[in-house]
Amino acid sequence: MAGQMIRTPSMVQAKSVNTTGDFAEAGTGTLLCSIDQVNVFSNHIHVHCTTATPTGVSFFAFPTDSANAAEANRILMLANTAFSLGNSLGVGYDDDVTHNVSGCLGDCRNIVWVSLRP
Repeated sequence: MAGQMIRTPSMVQAKSVNTTGDFAEAGTGTLLCSIDQVNVFSNHIHVHCTTATPTGVSFFAFPTDSANAAEANRILMLANTAFSLGNSLGVGYDDDVTHNVSGCLGDCRNIVWVSLRP
């Protein structure tokens, strides 16, 4: 069965959702992202979207230090899956540039949550 999809893709989240099912969190923006790059650096993972936020942000990053490694791996898994299948990735991001991980510059924001979308 290698290379064959057994189940239909469904929404999976890397972070828990509040009880109302709303992904919005205070201080976050959201974007439906069509991924064209998934990158791994020494201190963070990085995705680039062909779409951008209203302020022109199209890069999103998440730290890979030991405290965040498990969540970074889940985010990386969903980003790679979306990229491979040609699906969209819902991205919640921290809109405050001062919170950016090192290497995530002015046109980049930290990832708060992701969801695989059809």
